[in-house]
Amino acid sequence: EEEFLRTIKLATRDALTGLYNRNHVFEWIRRHMRQGKRLALAFLDLDGFKRYNDTEGHQAGDLVLQEFAFLLTHEFTGRGDIVGRFGGDEFIVCALDTDKKTMQERCDAFRQKVVDQFRATTGITVSIGVAEYPYDARDLEELVARADELLYRVKEHHGNKVYRLRTIWFSYAPPKTMQPREVSVVGDFNNWDRKQGTMQRDEAGGRWIRRMLLKPGDYKYKFLVDTNIWVADPASDRQVDDGFGGVCSVLKVNER
Repeated sequence: EEEFLRTIKLATRDALTGLYNRNHVFEWIRRHMRQGKRLALAFLDLDGFKRYNDTEGHQAGDLVLQEFAFLLTHEFTGRGDIVGRFGGDEFIVCALDTDKKTMQERCDAFRQKVVDQFRATTGITVSIGVAEYPYDARDLEELVARADELLYRVKEHHGNKVYRLRTIWFSYAPPKTMQPREVSVVGDFNNWDRKQGTMQRDEAGGRWIRRMLLKPGDYKYKFLVDTNIWVADPASDRQVDDGFGGVCSVLKVNER
């Protein structure tokens, strides 16, 4: 019986940190998705770990991973929480019945504890990307991809932050002299592809609207009317040269 239990543990746990492995965490998430549960997923990656590991050696690096895992499990101890090691210096946290804003706040409190405990002695901090099911994604694969994208956006912005997708509403009210048949919002966020930015007409308000989930950052964009008329956003107070003799608007999506 003891041998059987040991085998089961080895199949679900990471040998170095004692955390659940990613296969077990993913199966846990799938089970709760099938039950229709709302949940938030966080991907965590240690900033500066490779440099520390190369400089101080693998034993010192393993000790950091173990201490980080210990801190992580003590921060996420709720009944609906699960913590795992994804691999290398990447970790996963999932929380049931939690929205991404709440998860971002919890992760940011943890991020500060990592700063307090690790940065002075090792130079290590943590980058975190947070996504929510079903608001941000339709299944586990898309949820993982969303969280991973956000994690690497944090890395692009020098790490030591927590990012989540932000809901942005675009709105365009054409002049009364125009009666567009089609309007799209296009920009850096969708590779200037009008089909990915097709807007819906709000008959009551006389506007064209589109909801998008965007990562934090700065984006250039325009409205494309009837596939051939480019219009900067009249409601935007920030415009720049578009490089083609005109102007485009600039949107800043904040991390919170």
